[in-house]
Amino acid sequence: MPLMVNCNGCPTQSDSRVIAESPLAMAYVARQVWRDIYCSDKGLARGTIFAELDLPFMGGACCDM
Repeated sequence: MPLMVNCNGCPTQSDSRVIAESPLAMAYVARQVWRDIYCSDKGLARGTIFAELDLPFMGGACCDM
């Protein structure tokens, strides 16, 4: 059966098969090089001890309404 999507390409709310038929998880984690390490206080505040991973959060919803 084809996946039902809206005009933005997002799965429709009524199509519960999207979740049921999706794999649980697949991840690729690259090896992190230990350089440019934050001190523990700054790392805790920023959410990472690696300066090169300290990026602004630019997330948003799947679909614009």
